[in-house]
Order: sequence, then structure tokens, then C-alpha cells
Amino acid sequence: MMLRRLVLLGLAISVCLASICLSSCNRCVIIRVFNNTGSQIAILGLDPGGQRETWTVDARASADLGYFYRWEIRKADHPPVIWYYQPGTIKYIADQYLTNNWLRCRRAAAQIEPDGKIWILPPGTRAIVAQPTTQPAGFPAKPDKVEKG
Repeated sequence: MMLRRLVLLGLAISVCLASICLSSCNRCVIIRVFNNTGSQIAILGLDPGGQRETWTVDARASADLGYFYRWEIRKADHPPVIWYYQPGTIKYIADQYLTNNWLRCRRAAAQIEPDGKIWILPPGTRAIVAQPTTQPAGFPAKPDKVEKG
């Protein structure tokens, strides 16, 4: 009787842990960002807890970024330009634009244009596109503030 209860308890705990793992993994999104600005850019991602990540992306190159709460993109022009994207400006990407992957982070693709707009690209895109496709709601994302200087 005691052994049966321990087995059932162990099974229940395993199911709960698997559920937590799968639901948290689904929220993990890696975005392949293509730089179509014509200049090198530095992308700063910020989250509400104060975590900061910075990526430098050469012109016509790409980098894999995590999804962040707030963004700043600094374009290495003369004079330099900084695009600010406040919380909610870069929306969570709709499922049809994400790769299906239940065990690891899901993947998306985006492209930054010379005016700071961020376009979502089809999953699996491997290069800059001349004309982005139909966009999900909230895209292309436009900077909330532009600083030149």
C-alpha cells in the first residue's frame, strides 16, 4: 500500500515537472535578426529585472537574439542613430512565424530596415529578403523614439 502511494506520488510529481518544463520551453524564443540597415548596429535587449544583453551585427549579417522586453538599436552612422522600442512595441511573435520545437527554444526570423522598422520573416529564413512578406499583427515594429546625434 505504501509503495503504491509512493509510486503514484512520484508519477504525479514527474507529470507536474514535465508540464512546467514544456510550458517554460515554449516561451523561449530565439530570433535570427538580419541587419539590412547598411551600417553596423549594436542591439541592446533589456528586461524588467535589469538583465541586459548586447549584440553587435555587421551590415548585411545576422545574429541570434533572445526575446527581450525593451530594445535599443544603435546604428553606427555619421552621425549615429539610436532607435528606442519601449515595452509592447515589439510584440510576441505569432505561432505561425515560429518554428515548432517542443523541447528547445522556438525560432523566429526578423529583419531591421534602414528606417528602424523591424519586419518578421518566415521561419527558417537564411538571408536578407528584398521584400518582406505579409506581417503579423503589430509588425513591422517602428521605433517609439529616434535619437540622432
